[in-house]
Amino acid sequence: MPAHPYAYLTGSLLWLAVWAALFAALKPHRRAMIWTSLCLAPTAPLSEIGCLRDYWHPPFILELRWGGWHFGGVEDYILGFALSGICAGVFEGWVVRRGAARLPPVRWRSIGRLAVWPGLGLLGFMGGLALGLRSIDSLLGAILLASGAMLARRRAPWAPALGLSVLFALAYQLFYVGVFLPWFPGSIEAFWNLENTWGIQWGGVPLEETIWAGLTMLFAGPYFRAALAPWGGGEGIGH
Repeated sequence: MPAHPYAYLTGSLLWLAVWAALFAALKPHRRAMIWTSLCLAPTAPLSEIGCLRDYWHPPFILELRWGGWHFGGVEDYILGFALSGICAGVFEGWVVRRGAARLPPVRWRSIGRLAVWPGLGLLGFMGGLALGLRSIDSLLGAILLASGAMLARRRAPWAPALGLSVLFALAYQLFYVGVFLPWFPGSIEAFWNLENTWGIQWGGVPLEETIWAGLTMLFAGPYFRAALAPWGGGEGIGH
C-alpha cells in the first residue's frame, strides 16, 4: 500500500470544506461558484491524461478509467470543483465590492460561451503534449494562454485577476507547508516525479504547484463573468 493512501483525498476534502464555507458566506456569488465549479471540475481529471505519465502518481481511492484512458481519481474532480469555485467566489466578491456590475442571468447563449475557454485550454494542453512538452509545462502554458485570450479585451480586469492570483498562490503554498506536509510528511517525494519537475522547491513543494494555483485563480476567477458579461461590450467590471 502506498505511503499516506488518503493524503490526496484528505487535501481535496479540506479544500471542499473551504468551498462550503465560502458558499455559505458569499450568498450573492453562489451562482458564480456553482457554475464555475461544475464547468471546470471535469478539466482536472482530463489533465491527468498527461500528468499521470510523467509528473506525479498520487494514490486514488476511486480511479477514473475509460477503456485505455486513465483520468486519475475522484480526488481530482473534488479538488477541481473546490478550487475553481473558491476562485470564482473570491473574485466576484472582490470586484463587485469595487463597483463591478452584477452579473446577468445565465441564458442559452451563455452556455456556449462557458464551454469556449476551458475547451481552448484543453486544446492547448493536448497540443503541448503532442509537441513533446512535459505535461506540467504543457498544462501551465495552456492555462496561461487561455487566461490571456479570455482577458485580452477592452476593460478586462487584469489588475484584480493578477493580484488575486498572487494571493491565491501564496495561500495554496501555505496550505502545503502549514497543513498538508505536516500531516503527510514525505508525500512530495512519494507522489511526485521530482526528476520531471523544474528542480525548484519552495518549502519542500515543487514551484510548479504554486504557479499552478496562481494560474487557476487567473483563469477560474473571471471565467464566469467572461461568459456572461463579455467585457468588449457595455458590461465592465471596473478596475
